[in-house]
Amino acid sequence: MPKLLILDDEFFGECLAQARASGFDVAGPFSSLQQVKERLDHGLEIDAALIDVDLDRELVFPLMDRLIAKGAAVVVYTGEDVLLPDRFWMLPRFRKPRECGPALAYLFSHL
Repeated sequence: MPKLLILDDEFFGECLAQARASGFDVAGPFSSLQQVKERLDHGLEIDAALIDVDLDRELVFPLMDRLIAKGAAVVVYTGEDVLLPDRFWMLPRFRKPRECGPALAYLFSHL
């Protein structure tokens, strides 16, 4: 079962249920970057990530770099329009909360 990281400070429970029903083993949802860093530093392996890029004004770009470098499928899941650094132009963006299903389907198809 693929491991899905969910990082979102305003997470919606129905998306968690959809993730599990889609066949993901869910890590999280985490609401802070520090929580995720600690888990990754202690061996958490991730196959895919659903990431809100603006966690209470805490930008997650270094984490996204780390996950992509390890081969994880990553999508941006946000409720706002955000400007991403050029190196993330290829990442798909999904609007929360209404596009959880399409985001999960994309991740599952890109494992």
